[in-house]
Amino acid sequence: MKHRGLLLALCLLMMASAVSAKRATPEAQLTRARQAMEELEYEQARDILVAVISAPETSQETLLQAHLLNGVVHRVLGNDVEARLSFLFVLERRPEIDLPPDLPPKVITFFELIRDEARPAARAARLSIKSEPAGAEVFLDDQPIGVAPIVTEVAAGLHNVVVVGMRDGEPSPAKVNLDVPAGKETGVMVELYETRVTADEQEAFGKRQVWHNIGWITKLAAALVLMPSCGCCVAGNPLARGDLTMLEQPANVGCLAFSVIGLCMGTAAGSWGVLDLVLGPGAPEVQVFHRVQVVPPSGHGSPWFEEIEVARITPDD
Repeated sequence: MKHRGLLLALCLLMMASAVSAKRATPEAQLTRARQAMEELEYEQARDILVAVISAPETSQETLLQAHLLNGVVHRVLGNDVEARLSFLFVLERRPEIDLPPDLPPKVITFFELIRDEARPAARAARLSIKSEPAGAEVFLDDQPIGVAPIVTEVAAGLHNVVVVGMRDGEPSPAKVNLDVPAGKETGVMVELYETRVTADEQEAFGKRQVWHNIGWITKLAAALVLMPSCGCCVAGNPLARGDLTMLEQPANVGCLAFSVIGLCMGTAAGSWGVLDLVLGPGAPEVQVFHRVQVVPPSGHGSPWFEEIEVARITPDD
């Protein structure tokens, strides 16, 4: 009975500790991480810091301190990629911050290297933007910067470039998002209002052309058959020769009427066929688009293209 009581008390104590740990504030967890680092328990400190950084209720100041400690922990553990990201996060928001002087020299030296990398001059890059035709208005990160061609200094990182062309008095933008590497020049070339017939439209147009050819050939063939035969029927009909006595025979009247109708239809079909032959099947639908080419600096990937459709022009437009 005594042992059962001890076991129950131990379970209650563990549950209370777990609840307390769950309810610990980010600031309290940050203190625990510092204590773990003082005891050289860097893996434990890393896990606590991950929880602090990912907690939605963490304040900005606590978040900065957590990232700073996280960089120290990862540098000690040999994970320089994670250390660099955490140090950059801090230095981009508070460039004047320093590490405690009692940290290992390898940590302080690494931190100062990242500080140099985070300086605005070290993060500078260039964008060369051209357009065809030249003179298109250029926007960088939603701000107008001039007309193409233009070369401008930017901070390294993600940017959006918009080159605005004009068509029938209406602006038509070509927009591209790109990651500009530091210390290099990235080229952007925008060819405005390129045109082409798409593969689907070429196939559809080919089918339309076949049916168009069948149509005008059929019309001319009908004309060649109807016009001579109906013309002969009209010429040979007694009524056409002025023999009005033949009106007493309805067959002659009906034959003449059908012959005249056939002659008219043949003439119409022939005229329609000749008109179709002269005019042709019409033009295919044309796609109008902007072609954007991005040329990264050497060692930063291959050139890539992006196409932005502007309009589709049909023969009726």
